[in-house]
Amino acid sequence: MREKISVLMIDGEENDLPLLISRCLGQEPNIKQHILSDRTWATTRFTRHRSKFLLHEPVKTEADWLGIIQDTIKKTQPDVVIPIREKAVRLLSKFNGELSPLAAVQLVPPLESFDRVIDKTRLATFAKDKSIPIPKSVQYTDSPNFEAELDTVLFPVLAKPAHGISGQGIREFHQRDALLKFLATLTPEASDRYIVQEFIQGYDIDCNLLCKDGEILAYSVQKGLIPGKERFSPPSGVQFVKDEHVLEVASIFAKATNWSGVAHLDMRYNNQTDSFVLIEVNPRYWASVIATLAVGINFPYLTVLASLGIEFDMPDYFEGRFMLLNQATIKKMFRKEGNLRIKWRETDLRYIAADPIAEASRLYFNFMDYHFPYRNKQVKAEAP
Repeated sequence: MREKISVLMIDGEENDLPLLISRCLGQEPNIKQHILSDRTWATTRFTRHRSKFLLHEPVKTEADWLGIIQDTIKKTQPDVVIPIREKAVRLLSKFNGELSPLAAVQLVPPLESFDRVIDKTRLATFAKDKSIPIPKSVQYTDSPNFEAELDTVLFPVLAKPAHGISGQGIREFHQRDALLKFLATLTPEASDRYIVQEFIQGYDIDCNLLCKDGEILAYSVQKGLIPGKERFSPPSGVQFVKDEHVLEVASIFAKATNWSGVAHLDMRYNNQTDSFVLIEVNPRYWASVIATLAVGINFPYLTVLASLGIEFDMPDYFEGRFMLLNQATIKKMFRKEGNLRIKWRETDLRYIAADPIAEASRLYFNFMDYHFPYRNKQVKAEAP
């Protein structure tokens, strides 16, 4: 094990997820963090876990971004380059050969596999071909064949953007006429990017993965405990469970895609067939990554180790609960609804309290971004 490991996060501009990854890595004293961003007031600038925060001008092309990353690697000399957002994961997958001579690149999936799973329509076709259980799905088109294909789908259904994230844009329909009326309102640009999928009666269950060449190195399974702000948004609270059947589906996915790196599999239990189906795949870290840290698995740190070729035993996790300290959770805590009694140690309060300036900036910038979306300006400079 190396005494010190230097990492370069190449996309630290968003408010929440990069900060969560920084906090996970910050739990390991041998990690030194450099954070690259094109956002002047990114919350990662204020986290106590970072060593250096570097600003760059907004880029218009992949080539420009690649050049900035290469220059930053030469300046900071990191051991590992890590991506957070889908766009950054894809960039490293595409240009691994250009970057790997300069520094180790975090494990990322093959470019073909990434592009396949990020598109729900392509994922549905691929899963069917590879015998990965998935709900019946039909891509929306304005051709007469679409309504014929729709006859093969059982209602209720969900209409989803093929490239949507965090449940955004998902609509549930119980009647065929209502679905067709909604689809008819879509613009020509948006219409070919929607998929109609059978709604599975049951409950949501997710599998978090770290893989290398199709083999699972670490995993955890979680169920939603406290709903998110919107119906289809990620839950505010989760319960970690053990389920070999979920792991079986995840293993089939990992081998079929030859997956490397992290992934979050949205799955659902079908109470009519007593089985699990894959709903969609997020080829990046997930919003509840701090929860997996709390129950025993530091996925970002293990990913760094695996990317450096450092072996470790398959980690275990305990079947605990974890809640993000947000509005939905606080209401549950003070109302004491049902049998749910939330303890402070089951929340992310300890990580917030240990990084208060970054948390205050996160809350402030989220508020400002929501009410004043054009307030942020990019600066060509390097922060201290």
